[in-house]
Amino acid sequence: MKNLKFKNPFGRIAQRGTVIALLCVILAGSLYSCKDEEPPEEEGKNFTGITFTFDENNDMSSVLTFQVAGTGFVTFDWGDGSPSDTFSFHTDTVINAFERVPGEDTWSGYSIDVSNNSLFSRRYYHSIRTITITGDNITYFWRSTHEQLWSGGGSRRRVTHFDARGLLSLTYLNIAFNQISSLDASTNVALEFLSCGANNITSLDVSKNIALTELRCQNNHLSTLDVSNNVALETLVCGNNPLTKLDVSANTALKSLDCYDSQLTSLDVSKNTELTHLGCSVNQLSSIDLSKNTKLVGLYIRNNQLISIDLSKNTELISLDIRNNQLINLDVSSNTRLSTLQIQNNNLSAEALNDLFETLPSRIDYNRGIINITSNPGAIDCDRTIAEKKNWEVRNQLIN
Repeated sequence: MKNLKFKNPFGRIAQRGTVIALLCVILAGSLYSCKDEEPPEEEGKNFTGITFTFDENNDMSSVLTFQVAGTGFVTFDWGDGSPSDTFSFHTDTVINAFERVPGEDTWSGYSIDVSNNSLFSRRYYHSIRTITITGDNITYFWRSTHEQLWSGGGSRRRVTHFDARGLLSLTYLNIAFNQISSLDASTNVALEFLSCGANNITSLDVSKNIALTELRCQNNHLSTLDVSNNVALETLVCGNNPLTKLDVSANTALKSLDCYDSQLTSLDVSKNTELTHLGCSVNQLSSIDLSKNTKLVGLYIRNNQLISIDLSKNTELISLDIRNNQLINLDVSSNTRLSTLQIQNNNLSAEALNDLFETLPSRIDYNRGIINITSNPGAIDCDRTIAEKKNWEVRNQLIN
């Protein structure tokens, strides 16, 4: 930094009071600078941007990627002592990769055309712990360590703290597969997509996020989930949480619901008439009413306590997985589009299986259907030819 020279406007007169006043100004400036360096979370909702902290990792090969999009300008404080960077988002360019070579102080990057999108990506090494991104118009943030989405070599580092409070413009947030224990999205009122699955979150308040159309909060520690205000929801994935109740009666726009591997003893989907996909496997359901879900294409309800199920109204059903229940009979005569049926490990006798085969739709003019009857009492003695004549492959893993 160049040395700055100040000219005394009072000539050669320098009173002691003036010196004291100057010292006070310098001290005040120092205090103001210190205040600026406070973590954004201390500033609470006055902070406009994103800050996130990684776990400690001393592996120099640890390289990960995050993405940011928006409009206007955005500033990155890398938290490793290097200078902050300010960029302008463009609607037709993406700065796809920033990479620091070990032992060097410079960052290299390149850009590609992505047409009407604007993403910043940065690869970073173990010296970076906390990154702060400041900008009023950030709309998109992605930072997942899912193996299918992760690009880079070496160890994966996970985010342990995340804060985007006050960022009113954020519409897309994906922080899945990290180690976050809490998430405050109450001020992100424009959010349409939120993925925070596979973290350590124990509570999640989305009551203010009324624009949400997709919520993915699976694989956490949520014992309750209130989505009564999220009437625009079309996709809800909340499986593998210790939920004992789930009320989706207000979510009439819901098309896909996954609440697998929970502790539900009942599930009312009578108001969800737009449902095309329902996954509620590995719960404690003894019955379920699907008479209003006439658009269902996929039903995955294995590992429950069902004795019977009525599918007569689900005429669009293509895939049915109802393994590991207690069914003694099943009628699929109304399911004329059915092509896959997993019914192994139920209580179907040979007679009940033959009756089921009779109700299977013909696949003569289509690809062969698949039905798996393994571990049913009548799996060996049933007449498989009834189904095979309709172009169904009957699988019994104990003899096939």
